[in-house]
Amino acid sequence: SLLIELDTGRKLLKKNSVIVVDEAGMVGVKKLKKLLDHAKRTQSKLVLVGDHNQLSPIESGLAFSNLLKNQPAAYLQDIQRQKATRDRENVQLIEQGKSVQVLNDLKARGLLHFDTDKIRCKFKLVDDWYKAASSNYREALILASTRYDVADLNLIARAKLADAGKLSPVSVQVVNHEETTIDLAEGERIMFRSNNRNLGVKNGSTGTIKQINQDRRSRKITLSVTLDSGEEVQVNTSEYNAIEYGYAVSIHKSQGKTVDRSFVWLNEAFLNKELNYVQMSRSRFETQVYAGSSLQQELD
Repeated sequence: SLLIELDTGRKLLKKNSVIVVDEAGMVGVKKLKKLLDHAKRTQSKLVLVGDHNQLSPIESGLAFSNLLKNQPAAYLQDIQRQKATRDRENVQLIEQGKSVQVLNDLKARGLLHFDTDKIRCKFKLVDDWYKAASSNYREALILASTRYDVADLNLIARAKLADAGKLSPVSVQVVNHEETTIDLAEGERIMFRSNNRNLGVKNGSTGTIKQINQDRRSRKITLSVTLDSGEEVQVNTSEYNAIEYGYAVSIHKSQGKTVDRSFVWLNEAFLNKELNYVQMSRSRFETQVYAGSSLQQELD
């Protein structure tokens, strides 16, 4: 969005500005080149912050990791997120490409769960997540690699909360940005999928619906949502409908998040070092991993 504003002249850089790019490892070569050009013209400083071991750019080029080979950089060596020494060591092992060793460690500690029936395994994941969350869903996150698995787990999690009486019995139907009809109730966890400055939300922001109001005449729906930041926003779904369930999120959406506990659905078809590094390093205290596959035979 900054590049669009600079390219169109809606925003101008002052001389000697400082531009900080977070999660710089996900920036492709072309975008970074444009940003460097803007910085050079205004004699500005560009500060890139990120981890090249995490998710790589969707666009072409490993700009950030290649820059690190030729430019001096400051490094954070001590892991702060994981509280247990063993978990910090596991994150370092994944960084070195030793994921099988980490999975065997989790298996020995009772944190790795297998079931040849994938649906049954997903239900177990959600059951464990629900018990651990204790209504503090902001600190217990479900992660999956594919949108299909995320959608599956979201529906199972929502059904679990509805059965437990955690959602209001009356719900409204909203057609979201993907033309999908979703049921929303008070108590619902949702994720915003589009930046909106007026609302103060970004793509990936999450919150809980506290109240739903529907106008009798116009049938317009307004959601009162408490964001995880603590701020309250009012969402008119006829003006903003980029909404999804927020119980399970994709690995890409989880990068940068920190929670007390994470519950990872492992899809062996999408298992690589970068994805594994991110999904295994979101939690402070405990990471539970679930796999409905034959992966168990490959361990040990």
